[in-house]
Amino acid sequence: MTTITTTNVYGAVLSEFGDGSASKIDSFVHSGNCPDRVGRAYLAVATDAERAEASAEAARTLSLTANREALDARDQRAAREQSEGVTADQRAAARRAEAKARDRANEASKALDRALRDRDGQQRLLAALGTAITPHIPRPDDSGVGRLASDREPSMITRSMALAPEPRLPSTGKLAEFIAEARATQTGLRAKRGEIIAAPEPAEVVKQRLRATISANASAGRIGVDEGRLVWPTRALDVVTPTAARARVIDVEAVLCGLFGDRIIEEAERAVDESYAGVELTLDAGVRRERLREIDAALLASERAECAAVLALIDSGDEAISFRPDANPRAVLGLA
Repeated sequence: MTTITTTNVYGAVLSEFGDGSASKIDSFVHSGNCPDRVGRAYLAVATDAERAEASAEAARTLSLTANREALDARDQRAAREQSEGVTADQRAAARRAEAKARDRANEASKALDRALRDRDGQQRLLAALGTAITPHIPRPDDSGVGRLASDREPSMITRSMALAPEPRLPSTGKLAEFIAEARATQTGLRAKRGEIIAAPEPAEVVKQRLRATISANASAGRIGVDEGRLVWPTRALDVVTPTAARARVIDVEAVLCGLFGDRIIEEAERAVDESYAGVELTLDAGVRRERLREIDAALLASERAECAAVLALIDSGDEAISFRPDANPRAVLGLA
């Protein structure tokens, strides 16, 4: 296993785990308590994160240099345009030089943005892996139970790591294609997941809820008579009177539902039918939950296969491949 210290650069990233937690994670992944599969994946991401940090710093330097050169070219162009002894060709050459320097500065800025996004993505993934690992790091039992006979040191509480079964992978030469196919599958699954989340509930469910609401309002909207005077149903406002009582007004909605409930139901159901014209997919809450569970399980299985293939390529010495920054930490680490 390659040894790499992640606490130098990423102590700040992992500071949310508490003081010294980054070094605890680093020590744990190098210890015999950490499964080899987990340690190799974590250290691979740590390596990518440090590489991304270095690339971002290099891109920052190049961007600063390119912007300084663009400013210098602008100043040189302005100086030549103001000089009487400069020919038209020299002025045109200065403008071209300024344009080229500005283009280089723009490209350098774009490269810096890409490098910063990559760095931030790798740092987020590293922090997410740290979150997944931290509960499994042995910690002292401060409860007073199970201390050593000498009572000098507390016993350690250890939460074992359950690993998922390793997926079957193709030969090394076919791993890149395998990864691409897995990521394409996940794109399709995420699109399907979005469709399921966006699918409205069945029109009949909406109608039933509207009928129940109108019926409840109708029951509350009965008009009474007290000593020969009409007593209208009222509702409280979110306004407090000088006497600390909540102000009340006639509940017009309840009155209308009480008098014209059937007509309102007809109009409401017609509006529902119109709004559902052309809608092909509707799902009630139970079916939606079940389908989301199925897709999430398929997504995790695909990500497990993808991440196992990525790690296999990394272990083979491929430095061009890396884990996706938004990969599921359980899939990256191989945790059940």
